[in-house]
Amino acid sequence: MSRYILAYEILLEFILGLFPHCFSKSPHTRIIVDHLIRNFPARIACYDMAAMLCISNRWLQKICAASFQITFTRLKRILRVYYALELFSGTNLDKYEIAKELHYSEWTNLLRDVRLELNVCVDELRHLLDCFSPQEVFNQLWKGL
Repeated sequence: MSRYILAYEILLEFILGLFPHCFSKSPHTRIIVDHLIRNFPARIACYDMAAMLCISNRWLQKICAASFQITFTRLKRILRVYYALELFSGTNLDKYEIAKELHYSEWTNLLRDVRLELNVCVDELRHLLDCFSPQEVFNQLWKGL
């Protein structure tokens, strides 16, 4: 099974766990999530997603705010950070290879995103992942909503 097919299943389950009622807020929410995950980890700009849905950028942001209580950009960042946790936990890849796998232009951007969302450095994250699952680590550290 391809790593990205597995990513689809992992990330969809993650979103439903994090935002259980997100699909009831707007009919566009399912399309947004599906498109983000199916094209993961490709970079998808807000205006590209809005154009695909034939709505304005502002309306896309309102849908994300209503469905997830976060911005579209932050939703993308959370997905990348969570999948990085899965890769740190399930593979022997180092932070440079994981950053490359997730299409970061620089490995330091991965470190920045982990610090922004989880307030922990990558080395500490590895120690936590030795004891807990990625879902448990994310739930313990994320102070999102």
